Amino acid sequence: MQRRLDPELAQLLPKLPLRDSRTLTPSIAREQLIALAQSRSNVALPQPASVADVSIAGPAGPLRARLY
Repeated sequence: MQRRLDPELAQLLPKLPLRDSRTLTPSIAREQLIALAQSRSNVALPQPASVADVSIAGPAGPLRARLY
């Protein structure tokens, strides 16, 4: 039985720095992505242009939210 790959995932896989996606197993992909994340652990995360705390009307009263 051949399993079908989710179309959105199929578009994403070639963009990842992984080895051959045709023979990739979940275990190998997990290991490679962990290694990639560790290799980039000293790279600063992008910062949002702005952050604002806001209040949104909810059915039981105002809800606190953060707008990025």
